Amino acid sequence: MYFVTQASDRDRKLARGLPAAFRQCTGAPVDRVVSLVMGHWGSHSPSDRAELAQALLPILEGLVQPGVTIIPLQSDLCENVVTVWLERK
Repeated sequence: MYFVTQASDRDRKLARGLPAAFRQCTGAPVDRVVSLVMGHWGSHSPSDRAELAQALLPILEGLVQPGVTIIPLQSDLCENVVTVWLERK
């Protein structure tokens, strides 16, 4: 059974900021994503956090390459992923 949880304005803002926050982190892409998910949505279960991290990784992992620019689509996609994920919780 799913409980509908609306994404708050705070969640949306955090999600849109994930590409920039990812760039500021160090380590392997998966470690960066897991750290960001834990920091922002740590109150969710480990399996839920893992699900979110898996969904965000393909959007963010290319940002580790030197010279890659963050584009608005990445922020849009992160917001969409987080919003859908929260609505399914």
